[in-house]
Amino acid sequence: MGIFDRFRRRSTGGPAAVRARLEGAMAKRRLRGWNPPLENINALVASGGPRLLARSRELVVTNGYAANACEAFAANLVGDGIKPSSLIGDGDLRDRVQRLWLAWTDEADADALTDFYGLQAMVAREMFVAGECFVRLRPRRAEDGLLVPLQLQLLQSEMLPFEKTETAANGNRIRCGIEFDAIGRRVAYHFRRRHPGDGTDQGAVIPETVRVPAADVLHIYRPIDAGQIRGLPHIAPAMVRLFLLDQYDDAELDRKKTAAMFAGFITKTAPEEPMMGEAEADLDGAAIASLEPGTMQVLLPGEDVKFSSPADVGGGYEAFQYRTLLAVSASLGLPYHLVTGDVRQANYSSLRAELVEFRRRIGQLQHGVIVHQLCRAVWQRWLETAVLVGALDADPATVRPVQWIPPRWDWVDPLKDIQAQVLAMEAGITSRRKVVEATGYDIEEIDRENAADAARATGLGLRYRTSPERRRALARRPRRGRTRALAQATTRTTAPTRPIRPPNRSDDMASWYAIRARGTGAEVAIYDEIGACGVSAKGFLAELGALPEGTPVDLRLNSPGGSVFDAVAIHNALKRHEGPVTVWIDGIAASAASYIAMAGDEIVMPENAFLMIHDPAGLVMGTAEDMRSMADALDKVKGSLVAGYAAKSGRTPEEVSALMAAETWFDASDAVAQGFADRLIEPVRIAARFDIGRFRNAPPVLIDAIETEPEHDDDTDGASTEAIDETDQVADTEDDQAAASDASEPPAETPPPSGAPPDPAAIRAEAIGHARAVVDLCRLAGQPQMAGPFLEQDASLDEVRAALLAAKAGAEPEIAPHHPQPGRSSAARPWGEIVARTFKVKG
Repeated sequence: MGIFDRFRRRSTGGPAAVRARLEGAMAKRRLRGWNPPLENINALVASGGPRLLARSRELVVTNGYAANACEAFAANLVGDGIKPSSLIGDGDLRDRVQRLWLAWTDEADADALTDFYGLQAMVAREMFVAGECFVRLRPRRAEDGLLVPLQLQLLQSEMLPFEKTETAANGNRIRCGIEFDAIGRRVAYHFRRRHPGDGTDQGAVIPETVRVPAADVLHIYRPIDAGQIRGLPHIAPAMVRLFLLDQYDDAELDRKKTAAMFAGFITKTAPEEPMMGEAEADLDGAAIASLEPGTMQVLLPGEDVKFSSPADVGGGYEAFQYRTLLAVSASLGLPYHLVTGDVRQANYSSLRAELVEFRRRIGQLQHGVIVHQLCRAVWQRWLETAVLVGALDADPATVRPVQWIPPRWDWVDPLKDIQAQVLAMEAGITSRRKVVEATGYDIEEIDRENAADAARATGLGLRYRTSPERRRALARRPRRGRTRALAQATTRTTAPTRPIRPPNRSDDMASWYAIRARGTGAEVAIYDEIGACGVSAKGFLAELGALPEGTPVDLRLNSPGGSVFDAVAIHNALKRHEGPVTVWIDGIAASAASYIAMAGDEIVMPENAFLMIHDPAGLVMGTAEDMRSMADALDKVKGSLVAGYAAKSGRTPEEVSALMAAETWFDASDAVAQGFADRLIEPVRIAARFDIGRFRNAPPVLIDAIETEPEHDDDTDGASTEAIDETDQVADTEDDQAAASDASEPPAETPPPSGAPPDPAAIRAEAIGHARAVVDLCRLAGQPQMAGPFLEQDASLDEVRAALLAAKAGAEPEIAPHHPQPGRSSAARPWGEIVARTFKVKG
C-alpha cells in the first residue's frame, strides 16, 4: 500500500472516525479495566447506601474539612431561615396569618429543641451528610395547648431501611422502604420504630417497622437521576479523597513527630544493676522504653538500633494539599475558601466570581428542594390545621398564596453592589421589590418600618438625611460634588393656646401618643389607654429619654387608664426627668392615667375635666393558690398607688385607700380642693374615642359631655377610619371568643322573648349552616366518614374539632421513644385554657 492509499484512508470518514469520537466506549489498554456495571441508580443506592451513609457520618464527625464544609453548606442553603411572605390581598387577614405563623414556628419542633427555621438547618445538614431527610407531620391533640396543633418530627435516613424491598399484602410494591401503588404513586413509608445504631435504647426491636401514610411524610432530597427514589450524600464524590488525605496527614504528622525526637542509646559490655531501678522488659527480657524527647534507651550487649529513613516531602506538601483540597471543593460544589478557610490567594474578583456561581447553585436547591418539598408542604398543612381548629377563619385555598424569601447574602464589597442595584432600579431593569427580596426581607415590612420612623421623626420635630422632607429638599437642590448637608432639628416657636386635639389615626402621625418639640420645651400628648394596646411604657421611656436633659415637659392627658405596671413605669420616668413637668388633664385622667398625672410638678385641669382613682383590678383563672397570689399582688400594687396619691394630695394613706375603694370621681374643683390638682382653667370641649361606661361610678355629666368624633369629609380619611374600626371589631370579636373558650362550661343560650314564637326558616337555615360546617371540617381533616355521627349527636363545632384532632393523633404510630404521643401519659390543660392563665392587672 502506497503513501497515497494511507493518506486516503486517514482523510476519509468511516467507522474508525466514529469510534474516535466515542473514545470513552473503547476497550483499549488504558480502559481495559474500566467496566462498570449497567445498574440503575436505585440499585446502587440499595446496595451501597448503608455503608456510604455510615462512612459519610464518620467523616463529618472526625474530619475537620468535612465538618466545615457541612456547616458552610447548611449556612448558605438556609441561613437563619427561608421565611414566608403571605400574598393575601386582605391586609388585616395577611397580618393575622403572619402573626399566627410566627407564633407557631416556636412550637414547630416535636423535640422542642429549636424552631421551624432551626429545623430547616437540620434538614440542610442531613442533605449534606445523608443526602435525604424525612419530616413527619405530627397532628396533636387539642389538650396539648398548641396554637396550631401540628408539629414536625425529623427522621434520619437510617430509619427507613434500604433493604426493605418486597411486595406488600395489599399488592403494592415496597422499594427501599417506600411503598408505591400500581401507578407509581408514593402511598406510605415503612419506618423502623428505633434507630438501628442507637445502643442506648435497650430492649428495642430493631427489625420492626411501622407503616406511615405518605400524606404525613415529607421526603427531602435532591434527585440526581430520573426515577431516583432515595437520596445520595452530598459529600459522596469527595469521601475517598477526604479519607485518604486524612490518613496522609496523620502519617506525615507522625513522621514529623518521630523526626523531632532526641534520644540516646547506652550499650553495656556487662550487665549491671540499673541506677534507677528495674527497667521495663519485653518477653525476651530486653529493656524497653517509649521513644520520647530526652529518652535514654538501654541496650543489651551486641544490640544496635536501625531507623528507617523516609524521604521528606519537602516543599511539595503544601502544593499537594492545595490541589487535593481544590479537587475536594469542586467535588462538593463549594468554594475552596469555604471548605478550608484559606483566602491567602483570593482577591475581590476571584471571590466574587466564585460566589456568584456557587450561589446560583444554592438558589437551585433553595427553590427546587427546600421550598418545594419542605416549606410549601408545611405551609399547606399548617393552614389546613389552623382553619380546622378555628385559629383562622378563612378558606385554606384563599390564604394559601405565599412567597418564600431566602436569607440575604452579604457581598465582599456591599457598596459597589448597592450602587449597581440603584442604577438598575433607576434604569427600569428591576424593581425595588425584587431588590429588597434579594436581601431576604419583606418589602411591606420595610415600608411599614420606614413609615413609622418618618412619623416618629416628624412628631419629634426631627429631620435626618433619610427623612422625606430632607430627601425632597436635597432633590430640589443642584448637586455640587460630594457636599453633604447637615440635618437640623426643627422646633415650634409658639406654644398652643388651647388643649390639643387627640391624634387622629387617619393622619400622617398614626401613633397613640406624640412628643413634639416646642420653643420652650416638649409637649407630650397621651390620648389612649395605658399598656400594650395603647401607650406602652417601653415606647414612652424611649421617647422621653431622647429629649435633652432639663427640657421642660407639658404632659397632656385624656385617658381612661389601663395597665398599672406601665403607668407606674411612666410615672417614675417623669419623676426622674430633670426638667419641670406640667400635667394638663384635657378630658379625663381615670384609673392608671390619674397615677401618671401625679408625677407632675403642677397639675392643671379645665373646669369640665375629671379625675378618678380606684382599686387596681386583675384577671386570673386557675387554682385557689393562683387566685391568692393575684390578691397578694393587687394589695402590693395598691400600696404603691396609695403612696403616690398621698404624697401629691397631702392626705393620709388611710383616706386615700378609702377613696380608691369607693371608685371616687373628682371634677376639677373637687380635685383642686382635695389636693389632687393645682390649678383651674377655662372649660374645653372633651373629645374621646373610648367608652367610660365600663366604670361603675362614672358621673352622668361626664358621659353627656363626651362628644363623638365628627365624620371625616375626606374620603381617604374616612376609609382609613373605617378600616381601623373594622380591625378593632375583629380584635374585640377574637377577645370575646377567647373569653368564651376560657369558661369551664359554655353559657346557657338566652331564651327567646315570651310570646315570640321561633322562626322555622331561621332554625332551618341555622341547622343547614351547622351541618355544612361539620362536613367541611371533616373533609379538611381527611375524615369525611365522621360527619354523620357528629350530626346525629348534634355535636358543637368545638367538639367536632377536638374529636377530629384526637382521631388524627390517635391513628399515628409512634416512632422513636423520645416522641411519645401527647396526651396519653400525662394530663394537659384543655384546649380552651390556652389563654386562661393570662395575667392582666389594670388600675
